[in-house]
Amino acid sequence: MPYGLRPVGADRIGYVTAGPTKYPMADSYAGNVFFGDFVERLATGYVQRQETTTGLSPVAAHPTLGIAVGFEYTDTSGAVQQSNYYPASGGTNISVFVSDDTNQTYMVEAKGSANITFADVGDNAPVLGYAASAGSTDTGLSGIYLDTGNIAQSAAALRIVGIVEDGENENITASATVGKNVLVKIRKECLQNELEDQIP
Repeated sequence: MPYGLRPVGADRIGYVTAGPTKYPMADSYAGNVFFGDFVERLATGYVQRQETTTGLSPVAAHPTLGIAVGFEYTDTSGAVQQSNYYPASGGTNISVFVSDDTNQTYMVEAKGSANITFADVGDNAPVLGYAASAGSTDTGLSGIYLDTGNIAQSAAALRIVGIVEDGENENITASATVGKNVLVKIRKECLQNELEDQIP
């Protein structure tokens, strides 16, 4: 079952990645946002879920801030909540914690019309599961997953850097219903922070 992008504690060469950064979301934000979702920062300074309902997915032309990994907000009863996901129109004083380290490695489920193998390591891949309803309000986890049917797209957001080896996962034949856990990084060209670093 898809779970979005899940940060791992250190990348594959031992670089310990930084913790998440706290960003504001607009009061009474109208959509669900889940742990593992892509988010983007607007010109207003607020952060929102990034999805494809408007055709804007994480690519170099429309980059992402990073991955949501937690939320804090005041709910409609006035209680402060800390949660894996933010429920639509659920409160005020909303903060989202974002994994925005450009060196971060993530684990994500890969499934689709083709199997994924070690031969795909080093290729770029897009993601699916962007529907506004994607994600579980029970677990708080995103419904986004890596699309095995379109690996090697040059503009895709993710770079495959490994397949999780646990004695079983690497031998799974990925399909539309069965996924395989892979390690990825968000391509720096597709990150808002990377673009901002290049501004003189």
